[in-house]
Amino acid sequence: AVLSVIHTTYDWDWVAAERELQQAMTIAPNSLGVLLSEAGLSSTLGRWDDALRQIKAALTQDPINPVALNMLSDIQVSRGHLPEAEAAARRVLDIRPTYGYGHYNLAFLLLERGDRDAALIEMQQETVDEGKQEGLAIVYYALGRKAESDAALAGMLKDQANENALGIAEVYAFRGQSDEAMHWLERAYVQKDAYLFSIKGDPLLKNLEADPRYKAFLKKM
Repeated sequence: AVLSVIHTTYDWDWVAAERELQQAMTIAPNSLGVLLSEAGLSSTLGRWDDALRQIKAALTQDPINPVALNMLSDIQVSRGHLPEAEAAARRVLDIRPTYGYGHYNLAFLLLERGDRDAALIEMQQETVDEGKQEGLAIVYYALGRKAESDAALAGMLKDQANENALGIAEVYAFRGQSDEAMHWLERAYVQKDAYLFSIKGDPLLKNLEADPRYKAFLKKM
């Protein structure tokens, strides 16, 4: 299961990841770790219904596991089921109020349903500095506070260029700056960004979905 995660998140070798996971499922089909790895690979490949079934199986093993609940929220976002995603995101914070990117995720969902002021309040509570800076760049832009969005983005460019190129690309994409977003996606690819494996279905990149450069990038991944 661990080898499958390595192949998924670092090697971007989906075939090898699936091969290792098949072995893990044969050895321990009901293991929480195996089920989480299985849901993670399905999400990476855009198999949202499979991912939902697998993460629900994981939650039968451990109903208050914040990692599993966070994955459930992400999967429901990708499926377009935002109320269910929000419920799972809130449950994560009920269980662990300082969960990394927990407030970020809930703020994004509030933003998606048009509650921008509540999204800002939530984002200001994010405990991971990188996530908070990225989230504020996004929420400020949505609120029409471009100068503050620019300042947060400038901070990202200064502090996060070498470890969060994907986050910078997400901000540019959200702001409709496609050329800059593609530049930072390519940089994330070269840098082996730790979260680039998860871009399929990324709602922050939806402004790029019609761009042939983005489609070519997904194919390259």
